[in-house]
Amino acid sequence: MKIAVCDDDPFFLKLVSEELEQYYKSLDMCIEAFSSGTELIRAVEAQPFAYLCIFLDIEMPQISGFQTALQIHKAVSYTHLTLPTILRV
Repeated sequence: MKIAVCDDDPFFLKLVSEELEQYYKSLDMCIEAFSSGTELIRAVEAQPFAYLCIFLDIEMPQISGFQTALQIHKAVSYTHLTLPTILRV
């Protein structure tokens, strides 16, 4: 299974991806990083059941994390997906 991380800022994308890799390493989970909501939506549409969890940045150019989550739920009709949201302070 995979966990997706989506953030437009390369620093935070790498930071969150590396932290999740360390945490889920023992569970043999794969962390997949995306730099835009559009890129993530395409990946989820191509493999709807590949992602166990998706971490989204709220504020991204072109399409926000909220809009990305909405598009994913519209495009893929299943309810097992968890969409935590990454907040930057």
